[in-house]
Amino acid sequence: LTQGPDGQLWVVDQKSGIARIHLRDRTVNYITYKPNKKHYLPSNEVNTLYKDRAGRFWIGQMEHLSIIDPANQHFSFLPLPNAGTFITAIYEFRPGLWCAAGLFSNGFYWIE
Repeated sequence: LTQGPDGQLWVVDQKSGIARIHLRDRTVNYITYKPNKKHYLPSNEVNTLYKDRAGRFWIGQMEHLSIIDPANQHFSFLPLPNAGTFITAIYEFRPGLWCAAGLFSNGFYWIE
């Protein structure tokens, strides 16, 4: 759960992707997997969401670590070194340095 730039609440779900809750009009929009879309959510199974100091959202999934710019909903993807990586937590230690915790003995990943 985190707040977007326009006051929306962003909530992740292990089955439905990312829900954006508009508090003013009490509506919900979803960011979901779209087959054959290059710059979109790679799966609806989202484990964790983190908003960095630049306002970008980092999305941890099974075998995916993605970054989304909330202004245009454009996704970028970072490769993970091991198959089966399950991203469970993301944290910004200092600008430019990230740690994403993996499960299934994959350990920690440092991203600069």
